[in-house]
Amino acid sequence: MLHQSAIEGYFAQQEGLLVEAVSRLVRIDSTLGPAQPGQPFGPGPAAALEAFLSLAQEWDLPGENLSGYVGTVDLNNQPDTALHILGHLDIVDAGEGWTVTAPFQPKVVDGLLYGRGTADDKGPMVAALLAMKAVRDLKLPLTKNVRLIAGTDEDALLRTAIRLHNAYRLPEEMDDRTRMFCQILRDADKIDILRVNVETPMEQIYNVSTEALRQSPVSPAVLDAFYEHHCVLRTLNHYPADNAVGHASFVFELCYPESLRAVAEQGWLWKLLDFKTENPDTAKAFAGMKAEMQRWLEEHAK
Repeated sequence: MLHQSAIEGYFAQQEGLLVEAVSRLVRIDSTLGPAQPGQPFGPGPAAALEAFLSLAQEWDLPGENLSGYVGTVDLNNQPDTALHILGHLDIVDAGEGWTVTAPFQPKVVDGLLYGRGTADDKGPMVAALLAMKAVRDLKLPLTKNVRLIAGTDEDALLRTAIRLHNAYRLPEEMDDRTRMFCQILRDADKIDILRVNVETPMEQIYNVSTEALRQSPVSPAVLDAFYEHHCVLRTLNHYPADNAVGHASFVFELCYPESLRAVAEQGWLWKLLDFKTENPDTAKAFAGMKAEMQRWLEEHAK
């Protein structure tokens, strides 16, 4: 792999730096606590976030603290970010039964670093930060940005993102950090639904016979929603083919350019729009929708 030997050599030389950087964060008890001004999840997560962003600054990587909710670190100033790396700096309660060392006193034994958060998730976050530093220090050519996102309340975010993953719209009053996590999960869910609709017989998904599926028309209201470039409400579905149109319309709601590129490249969308039908009007409708989707993706998946 191009640059692999250079990267491996870099990490071999920086092992001590990595261990010390992770240890700095592990020494901070970042268990969730009562909210305070500028510290929405308590002083512990706020201190861990500040320490992480300070480390990034020491490594000449620009970071930003977004009101204590999340921190971001960018690799460069390219306008297009092609990769987002997500992680968190908060931890669960340390608990009892520690034998090698105390939870917030990191210690290396037999080549392993012990302490609360070394594996989940402070260690991986620092490793990702060091990888960005390696790319920068080795002057590896990149045409797009990489952004590292450090959260401070993993569990609450996941619960919210899962609860809203299939909602028609996200609440307007949602903060930017929570919205971002929800959008990432919603994008992944929509892309996977395209796969399921191709790999699983539609008769099984929509609970209809093959004959009903092949003879199905498409509702005018469903077509209108598709050409308006937004998701089709389930209440508009009256025929089996409407379901396929509705699932294809998920693409219009994808939030990130990388999600759109993935859809265009994976092929599930095009197989879904190659709808098998014996109804000439339906065949014409799907041919038109496929052409419209190709045009729309060419414009938006850049």
